[in-house]
Amino acid sequence: MNKRKLRRTFDEVFKKRATSFFEKFAKVETEYELHRLPRKLDVLVIESDKPIGKHLDLMNYFKEFNIIEFKSENDRFGRSYIYKLLYYISALYLRKKKGITLSLISMYKPETFIKEFKFISVKKGLYKITIPNMIEMHLIIVSELEETAVKELDFLSIFMNRKNRKKIIRDVIKEGRNEDLKDIFLLYKEEIQSILEEMGTNMTAIEERVWELAEEFGIREKSIQEGREQERLLARKQIEKTQNLVSIREKRAEHKSKLRTAIKMKRAGFTLDFISEMTEIQEVYLKRFFKKNLQL
Repeated sequence: MNKRKLRRTFDEVFKKRATSFFEKFAKVETEYELHRLPRKLDVLVIESDKPIGKHLDLMNYFKEFNIIEFKSENDRFGRSYIYKLLYYISALYLRKKKGITLSLISMYKPETFIKEFKFISVKKGLYKITIPNMIEMHLIIVSELEETAVKELDFLSIFMNRKNRKKIIRDVIKEGRNEDLKDIFLLYKEEIQSILEEMGTNMTAIEERVWELAEEFGIREKSIQEGREQERLLARKQIEKTQNLVSIREKRAEHKSKLRTAIKMKRAGFTLDFISEMTEIQEVYLKRFFKKNLQL
């Protein structure tokens, strides 16, 4: 899967999981019209007539209108990113939205970004900066969150970084949590395959269900097909390489044979243009060749 498609997959899985979590106590939108300009927020918006912090642990700073943007391990933060977010916020204030919060959720810790914009640590996994007279911007680093420490891990846990998520994936498999299974299959196919291989043949009924799910998603068959296709591709490349070598050898042998014929014709007194015509070797080449190799 190419990087752009993978980023899109991460975004869609995140939005689906977050929507399922937040819609229990708030209105959720995955796109939001900013103003009369043809511009939408391609982020998650959680809206409620009153603050909803009591339903949350990590995000208990939530108010009536809350924006979330997610960054997978394939995305990167940059200076222009902050300006884009400020554009979002300005447009929302133009719509007279009050009680706005902004949360950036990242699978990895963007050290340079945090240092450059002077984020301060609020608690483990949560940072913030205050933009005077506008808003507090919160940054959540999923890989820093302790397992089961906050309610939000219901939807965030599978977005741990690669180092930390192996245990999460194994727990999901062992517990047979179907919705989580579907999401991790979409995001971490190769990692799941590796974990299943480690489990070997001593699989429980739940682990067997994982294989069934793999087949349901076409992942197992797809992997087999990809393996076969890779083998065919390698075999084809090897054949082409061999054919190219054979072809080169044949061309060299044919060229040497023509040169031997050219030498015989030259010694027999034939003209250069006639030899060229008969051997299909250019006159210029023959002239240099004879000068170098024949003492006639």
